[in-house]
Amino acid sequence: MLFVGLCNLLPLPWALEMGKKLGLLAWKFDKRDRTISLINLQNAFQGVKSKEEIIQLSKACFLQLGESIVEYARLPRYHKEENGKHVSIEGLEHLLEAQKKGKGVILLTGHFGNWELLGVTLANLGFPLHVVARRLDNPFLNSWVIRRRTMTGNTVIEKNQATKAVLTLLKSGEVVAFLLDQDTKSGDGVFVPFFNRPACTSKSVAVIALRRGVSVLPMFITRLDGGHHRISIEKELPVIRTGQTGEDIIQNTARYTGILEDKIREHPEQWVWIHRRWKTQPL
Repeated sequence: MLFVGLCNLLPLPWALEMGKKLGLLAWKFDKRDRTISLINLQNAFQGVKSKEEIIQLSKACFLQLGESIVEYARLPRYHKEENGKHVSIEGLEHLLEAQKKGKGVILLTGHFGNWELLGVTLANLGFPLHVVARRLDNPFLNSWVIRRRTMTGNTVIEKNQATKAVLTLLKSGEVVAFLLDQDTKSGDGVFVPFFNRPACTSKSVAVIALRRGVSVLPMFITRLDGGHHRISIEKELPVIRTGQTGEDIIQNTARYTGILEDKIREHPEQWVWIHRRWKTQPL
């Protein structure tokens, strides 16, 4: 594709600047996604941020996504030459410690910063991931995305067929990544607070942690200045056990969601506010 070729030919600063300009164009002309982002931001920061601040955050979100798209097009270069120059990592010792238990590890993250660089970086360091993801509607685009996600040794597990595969991998001591910040059908999730509103959230991570004793570690990638990124892997989260299974699932899922929210509040421009996170609501 011409765009992908151009992203790889340009020096990184120029390519990122092109990404910002594309993001700004999208913000101006993509009325649907711009409106979704503005509504989400207004609801999340009502009484905290002014109308002008909300508009600027929405715009910044689009610019950040534009940069991420350019970086995604350059993933082969990050794999071969740029990754160590532009992506640093802290907290790797927490992952190593969790792996020693031999029960598998779940890395908990979200669509924050350039999440696609997480897998490339960890695989380059010798920690390939198994990532649970939804199949894209466009077959050509889906195949292209999977090729990029798996070129460093990572694997993609289709969300609709994930349960058995994930349990098998964890039993073998593998590392599985879950992005837990997407709207979920009410039958597949539980409602927990997210920016002071009930958000239907997948209960998979909580169920697995409760039943299998799998270590759950939050992990995020934060965009810094100059095309740099910092990955942080946090300490293992102790499982909450009240003795009531349903309550345990809700409390653990709420805790995971709260950690995601805290990170988003630190850098709100780096989350995907164009997603209809609160689409599913309690009846």
